[in-house]
Amino acid sequence: MRTTTTPATARVAIPAQIPGRKCWAKALGAIDLHGRGGHAVEGPWLDRGGLYDLRPGLLLLTVERRQGEDDRALTATLWRVDPHVEGGLDLVKTWRNKSGRIGPQIIKGLHTHLSKARSRKRNPAPYPLREYTPVNPKPRRNKYTRRCYRCGTTVAAGTGLISRDERGYRAEHEVCPPPVNRYAGHCLHCTGWIEAGQGILLPTGPTEDDLLARAVAFSQGEILETPQRWRPAHDGACPAVPAPRPDPQTNRWAGPCELCWQIIGPGRGALKGPRGDRHLIHPDRCPDNPLNPDGAPTWVVHERTLGDAPVSYDYPAGTIARVTLEHGPGEGPGWRELPEGRVSVIGVVIAALRRRHLDGHGRDGETVTTLWRVASPAEAERVLELEARRWAATAVAARARELLALLPGARPADAVHPPAEQLEDTALVGLAQVWLPRGAARPETRVHVDEANALVWTVVHNSADGDDWALSNWGGYIATAHPLTEQRRQLLDDLRDLQ
Repeated sequence: MRTTTTPATARVAIPAQIPGRKCWAKALGAIDLHGRGGHAVEGPWLDRGGLYDLRPGLLLLTVERRQGEDDRALTATLWRVDPHVEGGLDLVKTWRNKSGRIGPQIIKGLHTHLSKARSRKRNPAPYPLREYTPVNPKPRRNKYTRRCYRCGTTVAAGTGLISRDERGYRAEHEVCPPPVNRYAGHCLHCTGWIEAGQGILLPTGPTEDDLLARAVAFSQGEILETPQRWRPAHDGACPAVPAPRPDPQTNRWAGPCELCWQIIGPGRGALKGPRGDRHLIHPDRCPDNPLNPDGAPTWVVHERTLGDAPVSYDYPAGTIARVTLEHGPGEGPGWRELPEGRVSVIGVVIAALRRRHLDGHGRDGETVTTLWRVASPAEAERVLELEARRWAATAVAARARELLALLPGARPADAVHPPAEQLEDTALVGLAQVWLPRGAARPETRVHVDEANALVWTVVHNSADGDDWALSNWGGYIATAHPLTEQRRQLLDDLRDLQ
């Protein structure tokens, strides 16, 4: 009796690409009956034209589709790995579809053949990766510009290699170039200065701090891995005369000048101080601030807040407002002396800056910095006028609370609180109304003038929680009549002037 021995693997040649057609190949791992098109076929990708060592009995699928506008016919071929067949592949079935897609009929057919193969234990699952080992794969050039998956730099079209993993194609350099230095520093070889982006990075050994940290960890019974260190170096031969470190260094990002608080663009400022404590300033002298053309004395106000809490002077540059200054000027528009050596004056914001910060407990907050100068009389005129109006409104509001019943349960001695029956025929809504300044009474309070009867009526809302509803005599309101005396007539004239 003759017996045949089946080898553990078979050398398989995947059919090559067909010019003018879109071709791909997969080893069948599973079929998703709910999937659409090629997404229903699960399994590792295989390169067309490549050689693989595959286990006998595995099923492979090759697909070719025409690329014409009117002809997009698709051909799907199912193969079985057979070491006794030339090329290692035995044809199982071929499907054709004129629409150019893998339709439900093809998906069901693949599922049927895969189920039968596994029932005969020819194609068991899952498949280890070693069963799809390529044999001497040919390097493939990238047709398109991509990013190298190893070093992250750009691979120009035709200069790199293309490979495929479970997620698709990926490009890489034949030999990745050394990374470019993102930060300026001293050259590893000649100690000359290299600006950012002008050199390359080379790996170096552990530093003294790394060795000390590793020794301390080893003494405590731990193994500490030393991180990879990189140093900038010249790309090629170092210059005969090493470049000195520029002093001061330029800024890479825009930021405010620490002296005048004006914004300095990238590369236009100077960084002073040691590493970790750098301060950005103008390289020569600070330019004239257009909001302070005469170079008047200035004062800086710093305010720190946590979360979204408001600050007192959250003003943009150019704002004219009253400000309280520590050790401020001795004079100026609206000047007032405050306790503890502080001064209140009308000023102009000539620079403003907001910065995020974390306090000692890790809470997020903001630091608002404003730079002020004393406003000129012309600049402060509008602010002083508004302040005078507010002071006048405050004084008139105080007089109104003395002469009129503006709060529930409080009324002057000559005011009359008539019962509700007497107000049934009184038309208060049709009387002339005078508006009260903000803060003088409740927002719903109204003042009506009855010139014919020489009366002033106040209507106060009395339906809030805590109010004595028994005082209401006009719905949910308290209506009070006041004689129209000379003092009240003057009060009404002042109230009209404020409107």
